[in-house]
Amino acid sequence: MLPFITVVLAINQLILSAEFGTTGAFRERLEETHRYREDIEDHTDVSPSPVEPSAFLRTLIRTKREVTAGLREERPADASSALREEVEDYIDLAAPRDDAAVDDLEGATFGTFGVISIILDYDDPWQLQEVRRIRERFADEISGPIDDRLGRLEALLRDIHVARQYFKTVYMQQELADLSKVLLYVGFPALVGGAFVILAYGNLLELELHPYVYTFVVSSTITALFSPFAVLFVYVLRIATVGRRTAADFGPFVLQQRIPDDEPDGE
Repeated sequence: MLPFITVVLAINQLILSAEFGTTGAFRERLEETHRYREDIEDHTDVSPSPVEPSAFLRTLIRTKREVTAGLREERPADASSALREEVEDYIDLAAPRDDAAVDDLEGATFGTFGVISIILDYDDPWQLQEVRRIRERFADEISGPIDDRLGRLEALLRDIHVARQYFKTVYMQQELADLSKVLLYVGFPALVGGAFVILAYGNLLELELHPYVYTFVVSSTITALFSPFAVLFVYVLRIATVGRRTAADFGPFVLQQRIPDDEPDGE
């Protein structure tokens, strides 16, 4: 039980290390955040942008859904069948993700795993790669309104990706903070209770109580002593799952198992 104290201290040190800094560092962080929010407001035409993370992300995805749907209207009449097919395939794969994310984020509270599950399943790196591939492959055909819409779509996907990575990091920091707090709440009572039972068990035997009483005492003590391990297992498994699902998942890099099965072959 005693090593849990070291675990709690290590977790808190990890969390607090990101909070330490000079006034210059905090000022630079604030200015970068302000510039990012201004970019979001320019790309979404929503000013001021929401401050609540779920509403902020929902605004981005809702705008991206509108831009994606407009691709059908902006295609030139003389567009090749290959370009039409590529755009249709992208819209058919991206639209359901947009609809599901917008619906699920409505009324959602950040800090719950439901919001993070939406972030994990959105596959914005793959969508960004698809948009870039379409623009590169059909550069000779794409111009005017459709080029502007694809450029705006690419910018929105970059914004979504930055927000997604940031909110995921904040969520994991919250989970680590909750883990250290729950370990303290569970670990110390379990340690004190276990020590009390060990010291008092001899006196309990002298009372010659019913055998079921001793069975209950021993079972309860063992359960209490293993409860911190159960808490640690649950939190670490959840954090590791989130980290595994997003490992190397930044920018145009997409893990093979995250690529849709019906994705058009790249060149």
